[in-house]
Amino acid sequence: MISRSQSHRACMGFLGRCLAARTLPPVTIRELRLALQDEWAAMPQQLIDTLILSMGRRCETCLAVRGDHIPY
Repeated sequence: MISRSQSHRACMGFLGRCLAARTLPPVTIRELRLALQDEWAAMPQQLIDTLILSMGRRCETCLAVRGDHIPY
């Protein structure tokens, strides 16, 4: 579903920016996993709330276009 995909991209974008801002970026898969877990746990509640609150609008838009592309 497109709305879920958009929320997923927002989370991944946030996590990617956090990882890029680290002084020492993860080098191994294990380090990457641990870094992602740390950043996930530190995700601001406001971002989580915003994504949750946007789901209704995103679902309505998806239904209105019958599952076609949503431009955001």
